[in-house]
Amino acid sequence: MMDTETALLENAMDALDRLFDSKSEIVDTYLLTYATAQALRESRMFVLFDNASTQLQEILRSGLPKEEARERALDVTNELRIAIADLLPGP
Repeated sequence: MMDTETALLENAMDALDRLFDSKSEIVDTYLLTYATAQALRESRMFVLFDNASTQLQEILRSGLPKEEARERALDVTNELRIAIADLLPGP
């Protein structure tokens, strides 16, 4: 994996962690997953990032209560989180 891709994946994992820890908003995670999808357009990870960003955008537009929206956001980003963790080197 290229250094740029690794950096993008690490940033994405950090964003997903912040969402999980309630330290960031869904919109922040949406923006990062969307931008990362565009940056990784030629990567096998594009589809996962694109799907996650699309689903996060739908959640943002849904008008769900904040905690329900957060839980839904965690659900729709779980597959992405697992895929990133599998690609990144361990601690």
